[in-house]
Amino acid sequence: MTDLDCYVEALATGTLLGIDRHWGPAQVDALLGGEGRDGLNVDAHNWFRDYGLAEIFWQRRSLAHHWRGHHFSLQLHRLPHEWCTPNEMLVARYGEFRPRTSFADLHAALTERDIPLVEVPYYDEDYREYRQPSSGATVLVVNHHPDPDPDHPALAFGDLYRIGSPTAPPHLDRPRWEALGQTLTPVPALSPPERAAWLTEHEPTGPDQSAWWHGVFTHLAYLDKPFEPDQSPVLLWFLHESLSRPAPVLAVALDWLEDLRDTMSPPANATPSATNSAPPTATSAPLPPGNTPPPADNSRPAFAPATALPTADDIVRLALSAAPLSPAHTRWAAPGVRGPDLPAQLLTRDLIAAATRQRRHLTSPDLREQLLPWLELWPELR
Repeated sequence: MTDLDCYVEALATGTLLGIDRHWGPAQVDALLGGEGRDGLNVDAHNWFRDYGLAEIFWQRRSLAHHWRGHHFSLQLHRLPHEWCTPNEMLVARYGEFRPRTSFADLHAALTERDIPLVEVPYYDEDYREYRQPSSGATVLVVNHHPDPDPDHPALAFGDLYRIGSPTAPPHLDRPRWEALGQTLTPVPALSPPERAAWLTEHEPTGPDQSAWWHGVFTHLAYLDKPFEPDQSPVLLWFLHESLSRPAPVLAVALDWLEDLRDTMSPPANATPSATNSAPPTATSAPLPPGNTPPPADNSRPAFAPATALPTADDIVRLALSAAPLSPAHTRWAAPGVRGPDLPAQLLTRDLIAAATRQRRHLTSPDLREQLLPWLELWPELR
């Protein structure tokens, strides 16, 4: 294994040594051999630690919510400097990290595994950014002319600058996001039959469907009163509608359901007087699902009426029934997973992670039993 393998795995799976947004800080510290240095710009909603080459971030929506993993980044532009020391666990797995790596070398390694990158717009013309469509991970490449870049003289044109995991569930671009907000403005005043008609008219299908639903939930968080379920009939109505959609949409919905449950049962230290530097205490929300949604599953179990949150048993049944792979066929984050296999692998991980976070609320012994093979596969989700 080499440092190039590290970068390929980070882009293919959106993970680092298996670490993804489902890992809490205690788990990260245990794997990486100690606490990272607390980062700057920490406040009541954002918090991160610096592990040398890697930075890992957590976030929460309010003081009433648990901290959750947000993203990590590999700051490759630090490597030419003597003060940058990659974590010993990274070196143990991948060997020494070279000071510079070219995008051409990375692209060739990705092509060998049929893992595509798509260029996306970037605000600074001195850099080019590429995104892996299934994982959502991105790589930033030096594009400065003439070279070297005066801000980073040790890097040359075409060198890797940074790799980052996805920072949010799948989302719409800015124009479509704003258009959706305008379309949603009258929705809270509609009756349930009128909402159903609105949904039939406006809901897309295909790769953008999960991003569209994430946009709906986020906009309704401002139009309605989210995180107060008894006062949020519109948000609850849309959440329940989303539970019968394809699995990538379900993964987004379970993220929002967990936020609602968090607020109904907030952690003991989540009080208005909580300090900005209070360490995170919970694991993250699901990673973005793959961009190739499977067909809707009409055999999914029924769930609670739309006037209440689904129970933990409801959520686990839904997640287990929607997961496209079994434990025996799951090779998530395994070296060598090829590009066409990534969407199903990543989506399975998202759904099972959402299910395992409901274990303490389960009432069904059978559902607890069904989760055991997944917890053996992924012990960090215990």
